[in-house]
Amino acid sequence: MIKQNFSIKNTDLTYTIKTRKGSRGIRISISSDLAIVVTKSKAIPNLFIQKAVEDKLGWIIEQI
Repeated sequence: MIKQNFSIKNTDLTYTIKTRKGSRGIRISISSDLAIVVTKSKAIPNLFIQKAVEDKLGWIIEQI
């Protein structure tokens, strides 16, 4: 697991990246303790993860 921090639109976020063998894409979920978890396949580079999180920022903020 990798923890990433980033700031966008005056919002600081920390999310955890999990790599799963059976995953076929990127999944963003919010755990019960309001932690952001991004699950990805091995084939997807970590560079694409931050872009995916930025694209879903509105949804993430609604959930938190």
